[in-house]
Amino acid sequence: APLRNAARAAAVLKNYNVLTSMGSAALSSLPDLAGTIFRHGLTSTFRDAYAPFFSFLTRQSDVWQEAGRQFRAMGIAVESTLASRHHALTDTLDTYHPQSRLERTMQWATGKFQFANMLAPWTDFAKINASLVASSEILRATKAAAEGKATARQLRTLGESGIEPHMADRVWKAFETGGEVRDGVHLPNTADWADAEARRVFEGAVARDVDIAVITPGQEKPLWMSHPILSVLGQFKSFTAAATERTLISNLQRRDAQVLQGLIFSLGLGMLSYKLNEVTGGTPTSDKPQDWVKEAISRGGLLGWIEEGNAMSSKMTRGGVDIYRLIGADKPLTRYASRP
Repeated sequence: APLRNAARAAAVLKNYNVLTSMGSAALSSLPDLAGTIFRHGLTSTFRDAYAPFFSFLTRQSDVWQEAGRQFRAMGIAVESTLASRHHALTDTLDTYHPQSRLERTMQWATGKFQFANMLAPWTDFAKINASLVASSEILRATKAAAEGKATARQLRTLGESGIEPHMADRVWKAFETGGEVRDGVHLPNTADWADAEARRVFEGAVARDVDIAVITPGQEKPLWMSHPILSVLGQFKSFTAAATERTLISNLQRRDAQVLQGLIFSLGLGMLSYKLNEVTGGTPTSDKPQDWVKEAISRGGLLGWIEEGNAMSSKMTRGGVDIYRLIGADKPLTRYASRP
């Protein structure tokens, strides 16, 4: 009973932390858009996601809107309804049933806060775009595999997604009968697929790719971060744990042109995030390019746990021990300005 009560108190504290620390979550999440480019490159991302989106904005095509409907039916891009990424990022899962009015109020407020800070609509937007790119790339690869023309990269894409050669043929045949290519965009329409197993495999592959591109923490965090009380110390670190595996380690292994494109895009969005956060906070930005690079790397989660350890050592030594001194950046990170 004492441990349970302590865990309930810890849950209230974590909800309070969300309400007081996540006000600019959407602005800080701008680098999320780089995840798809890391995985599939700039050309594929703009062709399969942003071109349809801009056509939708100019009312030339409704294919982006239709794709969003289909992916929501697949259980992807439903953050506004389920808040799964919001709870994973903030470690506010409903482990204990709230018993007091205070607990219920804090839990309700935390769930709705993702709309106040715009994280929910931003996540859904990013995941629809990531789904468009991932599904198109997977379907192109299955077509090539079915025709015996798959490149080494396409075979790797299918392998990473758990799609074996015989299943690739089934997925493509199911798409040919149930899906369509409209305005150059692959609309899977899996609800009409006759092959249930091919549908399950394809939807799982797309969901996996999207959760990697738009980092949605899963089982990457250390066990102590799941402890009902100790997890308070690791709150907001689930993103760091996931980024270490899904961004840092994954892209170090690939080392190709698409990773370079994603890196450049991530740095640009990280700098934009830094600027917008400082403008909304009413504080001046640094006039040194090195400090902008430092902020961009930090906000993009490019170094994972390395970034976390460096930020803490820099804070404890008043900037004396900081890897960013190697590039001449000496301004403290704005993300950790309130850290004691």
